[in-house]
Amino acid sequence: MTPRDRGTCHHPRRDLLRQQAAPGQRHHQLARGEAWQALGSSRRHGNAAKAAQVNSSPAGGGTGGSGGSRRSRIWRGGSASPVRAACAGSRDLLLGAQRGQGLPQLFWPPRSTMTWLFLTISCFMLVAPKSEGNPEVSMDVGEIIRYHGYPFEEHEVVTEDGYYLTLQRIPHGRDSPGSFSLPHKAGAQPPNRFCPPPKAVVLLQHGLVLEGSNWVTNLPNTSLGFILADAGYDVWIGNSRGNSWSRKHQEFEFYQQEYSAYSFHEMAMYDLPASINYILQKTGQEQLYYVAYSQGTTTGFIAFSSIPELDRKIKMFFALAPITVNSNMKSPLVRLFDLPEVLLKVILGQTVVFDKDEVLKQVISTMCTYPMLKTVCSLVFYLPGGFTNSLNVSRMDVYLARYPDSTSLKNMLHWRQLYQTGEFKHYDYGSDNVLHYNQTTPPFYELEKMKTPLAAWYGGKDWISAPEDVNITLPRISNVAYKKYIPEFVHFDFLWGKQVYEQVYREMLDLMEKGT
Repeated sequence: MTPRDRGTCHHPRRDLLRQQAAPGQRHHQLARGEAWQALGSSRRHGNAAKAAQVNSSPAGGGTGGSGGSRRSRIWRGGSASPVRAACAGSRDLLLGAQRGQGLPQLFWPPRSTMTWLFLTISCFMLVAPKSEGNPEVSMDVGEIIRYHGYPFEEHEVVTEDGYYLTLQRIPHGRDSPGSFSLPHKAGAQPPNRFCPPPKAVVLLQHGLVLEGSNWVTNLPNTSLGFILADAGYDVWIGNSRGNSWSRKHQEFEFYQQEYSAYSFHEMAMYDLPASINYILQKTGQEQLYYVAYSQGTTTGFIAFSSIPELDRKIKMFFALAPITVNSNMKSPLVRLFDLPEVLLKVILGQTVVFDKDEVLKQVISTMCTYPMLKTVCSLVFYLPGGFTNSLNVSRMDVYLARYPDSTSLKNMLHWRQLYQTGEFKHYDYGSDNVLHYNQTTPPFYELEKMKTPLAAWYGGKDWISAPEDVNITLPRISNVAYKKYIPEFVHFDFLWGKQVYEQVYREMLDLMEKGT
C-alpha cells in the first residue's frame, strides 16, 4: 500500500455512488471540478492565467498595450476568469438538473458554503439585468446639494462637553438667492419693500442611526431640505454626536470608551443647545423652527422641557414620528432588547454600533440596483419600521449608502431601558445612580414643562413610534398646536414615502407661513 493509499479514507456508500453515477452526472461532476480547478489555478498561478489571457488576445496586445489594468486583463472573459469559469460549471449543473439528470450526489468540497455563496452572488451580478444607479450614491451631503443646483455651506460647532458637530446649510433655494437669512445689526433700519425681512430659519434633526443627508436623499420635489429652501427658508441640517459627520472630540478618539459615554440625553442637553445657539448667532435671528424625526424628536422633548431659555428660542416644534416611551414597539428587531445586556454587547459591540465601512456601504448600494435584489434590500427598512408600498424603491441605493449610521452602545442601552420599563427616564446607572442623580432611581423627564408649540404627525403602521406610545406622549404636552394621525404611514414614510409631501410637508409649510 502506497503512502497515498494509506492517507485516503474510503467510504463504501460514496464509492458505490461514484461507480453507479450516470454519464450525465459524471459530466456535471467534471464540469464542477473544472470550475474549482480554474478558480484554484487563478488564485495560485495568477501570472500563468495572465499569460493565457494575453496569448488569447489579438496580435499587438500584451502587457504594454492599451488593454487596461492588470485586473481588467485577467478578468476579461476566457478561462482566466475564476468567476466566469465557476459560473460555467454552475450553469452546467443547473442545465443537467433541468434535463432530469439530477444533481451530483457527492459532497461539496470543503469551505463550500461561503465560497459558493460568493460565486452565486458574483454570477448573478454578471448575468442579471441591472437598473441604472443613482449618481448620488457616491456623493456626500454637500455634493448632493450642489448636484441639484443648491448652495451649500458647512459649519463646525463645539459642545460644552467637547464634541465637534457638523452643521450643513442650504441658505436659499435654487431660484431665490436673495431670500436667505441675514444678520441683524445694531441700529439697522427697519425692513421695507426694497429690503425684505430675512426669512425664518429651520433646523432639521435626523433620527436614530441616521445622519443629516437623509433630508436631501430624495429628489428636490420630495426632499424636505430642498422643499424648505425653495420656499425661501434658511435651512440648517444637524448631525448628532457619533454619526459619520460628528466624530471628533477635544480629548478622546472616536473608538475610545470615553467618547462613546453618551446617549440621546447628552444629545439633548449639549448637542441641541450648541447647534441652536450657533445658528441663531450666525443668522442674527432670535428664534427658529425645529423639525425633527424619530430620535430627533426625543432630544427636542428633553432639551425644551429641561432648558427653559432654549425652549423660548423655538418658534415651533414639528415632530415627525415622535417618540418618548417605546414599550409598544412592534419591530421584530426589538427582540434584541429582550436579551441580557452582556449578550447584547457581544452582538452590537462594546462602544460603537453600526460603524459600517464606506466600501461596504457602496457594495450594498450597488447590489440594490438590481431589480431582483431591491425587494430584499427594502427589508432593511421594512423590518425595523413596518411594511409599506409607498417607499420610493428607485432611490434604495441612495438610502442604503447612508443607513444605518453609527451611534454609541450606551445610546442603544438607554433605548432598551425605556422599552423594558415603559417610562421616559434618564439613563439608569444601577448602583451608581446616587453618584449621578443623588437618588437611587433615575429621574423622569418632565415633558409638561415644554412650552413651545408642537405640531405632530404619526403613523398607524409605524413599528417604532407606535401610535399607542404617541398617544401616551402627546397628552403630556401643554401646547399641542396641531396633530395628525396617518393610518397607512410606517416609520420611514416620514422621510422617504411617496405621499409624504401631500400628507405632511405641505401642512408643515402652511403652519410655518402662518407663524412667520
